[in-house]
Amino acid sequence: MREHEFYIIADIFEEVALDFTKWLNTIPDGVDAYVTILSHGGLCFVGTGIGQMILNARSRGIRFTADVYGICASAASDVALACDRIRMARGSQLMIHSAYNAFLDTIDEGILRANESQLNIIHLHFPEYSEKDLKEDKWINADEAVSLGLAEYIDNNDESVSLARARVAACYGVRKGVTMEETKVKAEETSVTFTQEAPEKKEEEAPAQAEDRSMEDVMEAVVNRLDEIEHRLAVLEGEGKKQDDEMAECGSNDEKRALLNSLYARLLRPTASAAKQSDENAPEAHSQQVEELADFSKRVNVSDYIR
Repeated sequence: MREHEFYIIADIFEEVALDFTKWLNTIPDGVDAYVTILSHGGLCFVGTGIGQMILNARSRGIRFTADVYGICASAASDVALACDRIRMARGSQLMIHSAYNAFLDTIDEGILRANESQLNIIHLHFPEYSEKDLKEDKWINADEAVSLGLAEYIDNNDESVSLARARVAACYGVRKGVTMEETKVKAEETSVTFTQEAPEKKEEEAPAQAEDRSMEDVMEAVVNRLDEIEHRLAVLEGEGKKQDDEMAECGSNDEKRALLNSLYARLLRPTASAAKQSDENAPEAHSQQVEELADFSKRVNVSDYIR
């Protein structure tokens, strides 16, 4: 049984960082601590922030081991790479890449700053890694990590590993609402730290099909509204309306989300000549459109979504 353990079985967002901070404050100086990770990633600055917390705690003599199961990618890799020691289950994967945002260019200062923070952590294990290297996804499986001297294998015969697997299953089960009472009890008895609370059951739950339909309706309404704004902006830019055909081809929520990202990107990058191309006979309409776009840009803080 390991006394000081934290589990990240979730995407990397502020809630995880808050739970991690609370857990870190309970650890005395000079002890061994363990972070078990199964995460696709999340917000880049949250990942580097947790990594920086680990580095600060290491100055207190705390020795961190990251245990990787399944996948440790993107922002989650910043957490693992900040640890003194990385152990990977056979078949698990580590992935490093550049920060990104669907609304921003790769040369945007926010992206460059996020990568600067990442490289400060990556250089602990890969001193020669550069901004150029970050442009491509770097996948490292357990075998490759061991060969590189980056990680050790998790010993499948270790009793603590079996317990860790049970805890991972317990975290996953709680998040999915799966009935796993025995595993959950075992996890609670060994002081598992959950990054999210188990969802409470509601007396009356709407059918899944109705919920999906509601989400689809909301997405469609948002896309339609953005389509209208895009149409007015496109008239000013002389591009014409292009979204009708695109919307007609969108059959799934994923396609609608992709279109939504595209519309956001276009709305946030009007051309400098937009004002000159407006209809000279409709200055009031042009002024209203410019004001709408300015207001829209103020309400959307894209830097909050750098991943």
